[in-house]
This record gives sequence, C-alpha cells and structure tokens, in this order.
Amino acid sequence: MIKKILLLLVVVTSLFAGETSTVNSTDIVWRTINFVIFAAIVWYLTADPIKTYLANRTKKIADALQTAQNKIHELKKQKIEAEQKVADAKKLADEILALSKRENKIVVDSMLSRCDAELSILDEQNLSLMELEQRKMAKSVVQDILTDLLTQDDVSLNKQEMVDIILKKVA
Repeated sequence: MIKKILLLLVVVTSLFAGETSTVNSTDIVWRTINFVIFAAIVWYLTADPIKTYLANRTKKIADALQTAQNKIHELKKQKIEAEQKVADAKKLADEILALSKRENKIVVDSMLSRCDAELSILDEQNLSLMELEQRKMAKSVVQDILTDLLTQDDVSLNKQEMVDIILKKVA
C-alpha cells in the first residue's frame, strides 16, 4: 500500500515539476516538495539494504575482533605454557647438573681409592722385591767371599772368624 502511495506521489510530483513560465514566485516551493518526495522514495528503496549491509558489516567486524581477541588469549596461554616449560627445563638442567657432579665425585673418589690401593700394593711389592734383592745380594756377596776364602790356601780361619768377616762384609 505504501508503494502505491509513493507511486502516486511520484506521478503527481512529475506533473507539477514541469516548467511553467507564469509561476516564478512559487517555483522554489514545488522544487522543495519534489526533492523531499524524491529523497523519501530513495530512502524507502535503499534504507533496508543499507541497514542490512551495515548490520552485516558490523557483525563481521565484531566477529573478526572476537576472533582476534581469542587468538590473542590463546597466544598468551601458549606463551605462559612455553615460559613454564622453559622454567621446568632449566630446573631439570640444574638437577641433571647436580646429579652429574655427584656422580662425577663418586667416580673420582672410586678411582682415587683404587689408585691408592694399587699404589699401596705396588709399594708392598716393591718393598718385598727390594728385600728379596737385598737377600740375593747378601747371599751373592757371602758366596763370593767364601769362594775367595776357600780358594786361598794360605788363609786358615776358624768358624768364628769367618762369621765375623761375613758380618762385616754384609753390614
């Protein structure tokens, strides 16, 4: 019904919009009425599509803003999680470092104790070898002296003198 009224107004306005040379003083009034009717028709025909377009545009902008805020929120959560993982990794690295230092100390102490044991064994072996060599040397010296004494015909010694000579040579 509104369309019929508007159509009638358009037709009527177009009839009155014609140019007449006799009515010059009221020409501005008819032109204003004509413009108002034209603006009303344009408003009527374009108001709903413009409102729909603007509402859709507003909704798209709001959706895009919400999506961006959700992404920002998600990225903040991921950042916090990443920082927590970094802190956990640093803590784990510190624990591993402390554990490796303890294990290193245990290994070093073990090696030192084994080395000390081996050194003491080597010292004992060296001492026993030295004693053995001293006995061999003493035996060799005694044997050489006795051989020298026994090969000489002009020397006559009794047992006590021979023991004294041997003790002097060995000492």
